[in-house]
Amino acid sequence: DINSHSDSQFCKETISKLGHQDEAATLLADGAYASTGNHEQATQNNIELVTTALIGKIPNPVQGDFIIDADKHEVIQCPAGNKPYKSRYYEKTGMYRASFNKKTCEQFPFNDQCGVKSQKKSAFVMISEKMVQRASYLKKLSTEAYRTLSKKRNGVEGIPSVLRRRYLVDRIPVRGLVRTKIWFGFKIGAINAKRVLKGAAALLQKSNFSQTLHYFLPNHHWGGNNLSLAI
Repeated sequence: DINSHSDSQFCKETISKLGHQDEAATLLADGAYASTGNHEQATQNNIELVTTALIGKIPNPVQGDFIIDADKHEVIQCPAGNKPYKSRYYEKTGMYRASFNKKTCEQFPFNDQCGVKSQKKSAFVMISEKMVQRASYLKKLSTEAYRTLSKKRNGVEGIPSVLRRRYLVDRIPVRGLVRTKIWFGFKIGAINAKRVLKGAAALLQKSNFSQTLHYFLPNHHWGGNNLSLAI
């Protein structure tokens, strides 16, 4: 069957099912689940939706510094801190046209990234609220906190890969929901058991290494993961 249900729609439905969270929650997903609407819906439910990438045309992070008054429908400030002398809103497209002094824009070191276009006597930028939001989110993705969250999602993503490559879950040799659940459960159990054995072996190796150091260096301090040699 053809899958006509988009990942973005799945994300929207998941957020709706989770509902408003009493305590701040974080939902990790890949770029296919990202959309401005999904991020807004998540925020309204006290959920931070963290996607590891953006789909569609990638904006320039500099555009995230535009300030737009959505109520008055006007651009308040550009990334350089300049106020446009004229701002026009196009309701059908949701785009804003902000006009600036040409000489002022030429002095901005990132004028090749903010989307400004020069005319004979002035300069203008076509920008939208969604473009600003996407650019702002792109800047967040480059922070250390978001990179850490991305690594967590990538770690979770590795489990289905192992199940498919090593445990061949795409070819389940049983039929029926109950039997399939049991069979799949054994595969998950095998992964967990292997991790426990791997962790135990690492602890044993570490313990033997510590005992060896105590034997050869009895007067030196050995504490936890830190080796301190008083020379």
